[in-house]
Amino acid sequence: MINKQNYTNIITTVSNIVTLDYQQEVGCQFIIDQATFDDVMAAKNWPLVGHIKDGYGNMQWLKIFQRQKHKSKRFMCAIRSSDQGCLLGLMAGRVSANDADGNKVSIDYIERSANAPELKGHAIAIAVKFAYVLADLLGSDYVKVNNPASKLIDTYQLQMPESHYVNFRKASYLIAPVNLPLTA
Repeated sequence: MINKQNYTNIITTVSNIVTLDYQQEVGCQFIIDQATFDDVMAAKNWPLVGHIKDGYGNMQWLKIFQRQKHKSKRFMCAIRSSDQGCLLGLMAGRVSANDADGNKVSIDYIERSANAPELKGHAIAIAVKFAYVLADLLGSDYVKVNNPASKLIDTYQLQMPESHYVNFRKASYLIAPVNLPLTA
């Protein structure tokens, strides 16, 4: 389980594994690491695109960062270009132990900058791969994506074998068992 003492090591290890695996499988050159305050401030300058994207746009990353930064069960990562280290996207999620439906790693937020066309088609795959690797490392039962954008559900499901879509009251999510092979 993630705790304050091992948080940085676990997130760094998972980020490194996902970076290397994704580069080998797909040939794309992205780096995943822990998001910083500077990253969320840079995201405030991303173009306003919420009205034209398939997914959600222009998330309040500063608010998300402030909510996440002191909680060892939550994580927030940046996706960068490997050549210049430019911020291309952000993702955030959490680890939930002993929930009614089992231990799981959830992705709560994913956003790609509209200024990062090279990440299009990869942000979801990277975030889901991160969740699977973290879940496997922690011995979690499930990977979950909370409130997926309706136009992107098929894209998520391609990355989450055996996933099930659940719509419950005002919330929706995709959930999949961890013990399956990952796709890139």
